Amino acid sequence: MAIVAHGYSFANFHLFKDYPFGAIWFYWAFLWFLFFLLRGLKKTGLSDYVGRVTAIEGWVTGVIPAALLLSGYSKHTAEIALALGAFGVVVCAALFGISVDHDTDTNYYPDATLAYRRACLNAVEYFKRFGYSGEQAYLLLGSSPIEGRISGIVDIPNACCSLYVPTAMFDFDVRPTAAGPMKADRGQCALATA
Repeated sequence: MAIVAHGYSFANFHLFKDYPFGAIWFYWAFLWFLFFLLRGLKKTGLSDYVGRVTAIEGWVTGVIPAALLLSGYSKHTAEIALALGAFGVVVCAALFGISVDHDTDTNYYPDATLAYRRACLNAVEYFKRFGYSGEQAYLLLGSSPIEGRISGIVDIPNACCSLYVPTAMFDFDVRPTAAGPMKADRGQCALATA
């Protein structure tokens, strides 16, 4: 179903130029993919997340579009699709949090220690995309003036941690771009030996 819904999303975006329904079909594809993970692959650690996404998608794909149609705002299709898409990315990403043990697929909602560990590991993986080895990225983060922040989601106790790295300490741009990270040789310092 998720694959078919992606096809309908593509058709709405490219053939019919109906951008809001393209976004709605994409939402449904994402939801059906989550159900496949939960029910088909037995990823039971996702059950709470899938429940929350299902509840939110009921509003985003049903209630809000109906209100826009009834109020006459449905003429602004590009803006509606952009708003639906941005809302979906932000909410679905924020709901999952990073206090998740990916080895066991378990979400430890209020565990800020695990959330901060995941934020640091994600930062190491991010810097590896620029050509740093894991050891180099670890040392870079361990010796730079990084800032860690802990936040939460209102409805459930859920620890979300962010890591802020000062970009001025690099001689190249490390911020996310549309082109993606540019991998380069970062030298032989701090490499693991076999």
